Amino acid sequence: MRYFKDKINQIFKKINFYVAMIGILFIIMIITMLINVFVDNTLSYNFWVFSIYLLMYAFIIQSLFKINPEYLKVPKNIYEWLDIPILYNKDQFLNETKKKKINKEDLMENLDYFRKQLLTYTKHDLTKLRMLKAYVRAKNSKGNFATIMQTLIALISGPLFVFVIRQEAVINYFGNPEANPLMNSIMTYIFITLLFVFVLINIIFLFSGNKTRLSFIEEMIEVCIKDIEEENNKSA
Repeated sequence: MRYFKDKINQIFKKINFYVAMIGILFIIMIITMLINVFVDNTLSYNFWVFSIYLLMYAFIIQSLFKINPEYLKVPKNIYEWLDIPILYNKDQFLNETKKKKINKEDLMENLDYFRKQLLTYTKHDLTKLRMLKAYVRAKNSKGNFATIMQTLIALISGPLFVFVIRQEAVINYFGNPEANPLMNSIMTYIFITLLFVFVLINIIFLFSGNKTRLSFIEEMIEVCIKDIEEENNKSA
C-alpha cells in the first residue's frame, strides 16, 4: 500500500512540474506576441529564443537533480539488490540518530551513543556486526558513480576552465564596454575563476559528505566487534 502511495505522489509531482512548464510556455507566447505587436519584431524573436533556452535549462537541471544512481533500477529480488544495496527508509539503521541532539560539550557522549545504537541494532551479535561492516565497506567503495564524478570534476577544473577562460566572447559578454578594457578583463577573469571554484567546492561537498559518514560507521563497527570479542575472551 505504501508503495502505491509513493508512486502516486511521484506522478503528481511530475504532473505539477509539467503543468508549470506548460503554463510558463503559454505566458512566454503571450508576452512574445505583445512585444511583436507593440514594440519590435526583432526583440520579440530574441525574447522568445532566450525564454525557450531558459525553459530547457530548467528542465535539464530539474532532471539532473532527480537522478539517483541507486534508484535508476529498483531491485526486485535479492540477486538484483546485491548490485544495488539500497538502505530503505523503513529500516531502523541510523533513524534514531536523526532524533538525537548533539551534546556540544561532550564528544565522548556522542561517540558512545552511536556505538550503543550500533550494538542495539545488531543485538550485540558479532555475525551481524561483520555483515553490517561488509555492507558499509561495499557502499563506501569506489563505484561507477564516483568515477563519473571524479571525471566531471577533472573536466571542470581542467580543460573546460581553460576553454572558457580563453574565449574572448565570454570575456566581452561579462565585461562592461564603458569601463577600462584592462580592468574589464582582469575583473572578468577573477569572476570566472571564483565561479569555477564555487561550482567545484559544491560538487565535492555534495558527493563526499556521505563517504565520511560511511567511513566513520565502518570504524565504529570495528570498535564494537573488538569490544565484544574481548568480552567473550574474558568470559571464556
